[in-house]
Amino acid sequence: MTRGVPSRIEPSVLYVNSLTWMVSMLLCPVPEAVKAVFLKRRNRFVGEVLLPWGVATAHVPDPGRLKELLFPGNPVLVIPRREPVGKTSCTLLAAERRGSWILTNTTFHSRIAEEIIRRGLVGPLPAIVRREATIPGYSSRFDFLLDGGLVLEVKGCTLAAESLALFPDAPTSRGAGQVRELARYAGAGGSGMVLFLVTVPWARAITVNRATDPAFGEAVDSAQVAGVMIRAAVVALEEAGVVFRKMIPFQSRANGTST
Repeated sequence: MTRGVPSRIEPSVLYVNSLTWMVSMLLCPVPEAVKAVFLKRRNRFVGEVLLPWGVATAHVPDPGRLKELLFPGNPVLVIPRREPVGKTSCTLLAAERRGSWILTNTTFHSRIAEEIIRRGLVGPLPAIVRREATIPGYSSRFDFLLDGGLVLEVKGCTLAAESLALFPDAPTSRGAGQVRELARYAGAGGSGMVLFLVTVPWARAITVNRATDPAFGEAVDSAQVAGVMIRAAVVALEEAGVVFRKMIPFQSRANGTST
C-alpha cells in the first residue's frame, strides 16, 4: 500500500501526530498485500487476477455481488498464500474505488467489530461473553453475545450511492432471518444490535438497499420497532491496517428518522 498520512489529517500536521492517530484508531492489522488487476469472477468465491508474475486464481471471501468493485481491469490487493489452498494461490483483500482501497475480505470483520466493541464506540464498554453465539430457542448463530445478554450481529457494507451506504448488495435470506430473530429476541425482553461495518470511507449515512432485498428491509423495520439498536461504523484500509473513521447514522424507513 502507498505510504502516507490518513486522509483526515492535513499534510501540514507533524508526522508524529499522524502516527499517534493511526495507532489510536488502528482496529486490525492486515498481512502484507500485493497489487494486482482483477480479470474475472468465476463464481461467488473464486476469481482471477493478474499479478506481476502472471495470472493467479484468487479466493473471494465476500459472496456479495461487488459489481462496482470486481470488474475486469480494476486494481485490487491480494494476500499471497505460501502454499495454494485448493485451486487458489491468493486471497482478495481489497478493491479500488474513487482512489481508496475498499476492504472486501469478510474474514477480518469479527476482529474489527471486536475492537469497536471493546473501545466503547457502540455504547458503554461491555465484556464479550461469547463469539459465534447461539441462544436457546433461536436457530440463528450470532456474532457476539455481550454481558447483560446483548446479542450483536455484524454486517459488512461495501456499496454506496454517492455518500449513502447501502446494505445489502445482493439478497441475503440468512441475514434477514438473523434480523427477524433479533426482533423476536428483543420483543421477548432481550437486547439486540446490528452493527454495520461500512468500508466505504466517504459514506455519511447508511440505509437498507430495499430495491435489492425488500425482505431484509422489512426485517430491519420489524427489528427497530421491537427495540433492536442499529449502529454503523465507517472503517478504512490504510497502510497499517484497518482504521476507525467515524460512526454514521442509520436512515430508517420504519420511523422516518436517523439513528
